Amino acid sequence: MPPTRRHAALEWRHIFARTFAAIPSAHAFLPALFACASALVLSACGLELPEQPYFETLLTLPFGSERFTGSDLADESEYVLVDSTAGAPLRLFFEGVVDTFRLGEKMDITLPATSLAGSLDQIEIPTPDPVDERFRIGELTDLDLPEDGLAVVVPAFTIPPIRRALPTQDELSWVRFSSGQIDVTIQNLLPIPLGDESTQDPSLRVRLFDGTRGGLLVETTFPAVIRTGAVARSTIDLTGVSLPSALELEVSGESPGSSGRTVFITPSSGFDLSARFVSLEPDSAVAVVPAQELRLEDSVAVALNDSLGIVGGTVRDGIFSIELRNELPLGATGSLRFPELLENDEPIVLAVSVPPASGGVAGSSTETIDLTSTRVRASNDEPLDRLQFELDVTTVPSDGFVALGRHQSISAEFEETTIRFASVEARPTDVRIEIPHTVTELDLPEELEDLDLAAASLRLVIANAVPFPANGMVTVRSVGLPNPIELPFQVAIAPGTSASPVESSVSIDESNSALLSLIRARPEAISIDGEVRIGDGLVTRTVGREDFVRGRYEVSAPLRVRLGLLERTADDFDFTVSRDVQDRIGSDVTGVVARGQIENHFPFAAETEITFASSANQLDETPEVILALVRAEAGFTDETGRVIEPALTSFEVTLPDEDIPFFARDRVFGRMVFRLRGDSTAVVSLSPDDYAEATGALEFRIGVGERRP
Repeated sequence: MPPTRRHAALEWRHIFARTFAAIPSAHAFLPALFACASALVLSACGLELPEQPYFETLLTLPFGSERFTGSDLADESEYVLVDSTAGAPLRLFFEGVVDTFRLGEKMDITLPATSLAGSLDQIEIPTPDPVDERFRIGELTDLDLPEDGLAVVVPAFTIPPIRRALPTQDELSWVRFSSGQIDVTIQNLLPIPLGDESTQDPSLRVRLFDGTRGGLLVETTFPAVIRTGAVARSTIDLTGVSLPSALELEVSGESPGSSGRTVFITPSSGFDLSARFVSLEPDSAVAVVPAQELRLEDSVAVALNDSLGIVGGTVRDGIFSIELRNELPLGATGSLRFPELLENDEPIVLAVSVPPASGGVAGSSTETIDLTSTRVRASNDEPLDRLQFELDVTTVPSDGFVALGRHQSISAEFEETTIRFASVEARPTDVRIEIPHTVTELDLPEELEDLDLAAASLRLVIANAVPFPANGMVTVRSVGLPNPIELPFQVAIAPGTSASPVESSVSIDESNSALLSLIRARPEAISIDGEVRIGDGLVTRTVGREDFVRGRYEVSAPLRVRLGLLERTADDFDFTVSRDVQDRIGSDVTGVVARGQIENHFPFAAETEITFASSANQLDETPEVILALVRAEAGFTDETGRVIEPALTSFEVTLPDEDIPFFARDRVFGRMVFRLRGDSTAVVSLSPDDYAEATGALEFRIGVGERRP
């Protein structure tokens, strides 16, 4: 509230008249004197001059009444408050807020872009038919035997290369093996051995040839001697070997014959060869391919801003976008399963299909899953840290020959996505919520710059709508000081809900912190930082997306102060002067005195300075008339420093003659400045009821008539 103005316009009043010159009879002159006074009061044009004798009269120009109260500080500064308690002192007060943190910011699971790929564990192709062949003596040597046999001495002989075509694999054109073998067995049914011990040469050599192009594919050999009735085995390694569908088997070798002995031998005598394809792992093939099965299993790490220990939750929104790519020449169908994502309490299963590759370009299809209103549940009831997915795919059997390789794969590409929860079941372990950096600017009123506060307190209030107890670590800092001041403290925070947040608070003051030093240092601003820690990893509770933590702080300093100087400028005033009065001031005024009274209800001595100028701007820059400072003693205080009775001080200030002509003008502007001065040692209290009031007037002595010599 602005100071009370007790005058609105200039009022000229004739206070009294008295005779200063020798007059023969004062009683005879009184009627004329009062007539003159009445004319002066009623006339706006000037003064009626008696012809005789000469005398002086007083004209009073009130320059107003100005009042400065403790409440003015509260009205004009957002940082000074009037306490609602009757008689309580004024308070220096400012406050700030701790920005709201909503827990929803920590309830978003980000799944990075990832891929899942799988190739055929094995290519299912028809296994080549077994080979069972007998090689008779008539093919091995040029002996001419009767049908019923012959006892004969068999000379040594060389078995020429004997080649036979194997059965063609109708559903296989070509195959390359990553592993596998052919087991070859020889059983000697001849009455003579195969092989020669003296030379240690292989008894037999078995080879496979390309039945179409004729090239050698693989071969194996047998021990030096295979005796009569013996069975010998050998293995052909197929690793890295490519076989066509048409194969030719070739056998060659040596025999020492009967070594001069006579043996009975028949045309059907010979040796048997069998070959079995075993443990085949095709690497690639051109074949008629039956259905192939693939199972792809993987998981992706759940990326959380700061893990709440999410055990489960209801999804507010989220979309999976999956691109399936198929490098196989076979179309495929299958299912994509997410064990931790539930719909109707069952894991979400997405049916998928993808066309075959064609012309060297992989087949592709895109699938999406809208997760809105689904649930997430960790499979082991532990906080979720990974999200699993399983892809089972079965290919379509080929329609004719296709080229198929184990390097070809079916893959699932997952785009980066974010799952936002509406609520979660959380089991947090020391989750840290940063208190946003908050700065409160301080613009303390100039009037308070010289106040030396005697006490201060800070109260921090944290409102918690999270259903977990928490601990807050907070630091208040000064801003803009050469040597910053820090005030660290902690607050225990009770649990609450978004429907019923619970407030917890902590207070510090000059007795247990450097708060008073911070306030006295007059920082440009104060900042607040810190963090709130939630959870012990043992308790699981439901947390809503709108659950929040927020706060505020209040700094209060009762104006119990040690005062140096408190300056207050009252509102400007002005008055007008008539032309007649201006003429009198210029010619008939013999002196001017400022008289008045200061009533001081402040606990400090008060000084009042009154200035006059020809314009409002001049009051700010160079006032033309300055009345000397008038001092009023401090009000009378009790033992607490509170004023119980004002001090009254009258003043009288004579203006120098050279200042008198200034008032001979149409309009005069004025200003009062109050200065409260303390001794900077005594502690006193400022209250809203304290005030300093100055009233006064200018008294002009006007000479009337002609002064006798």
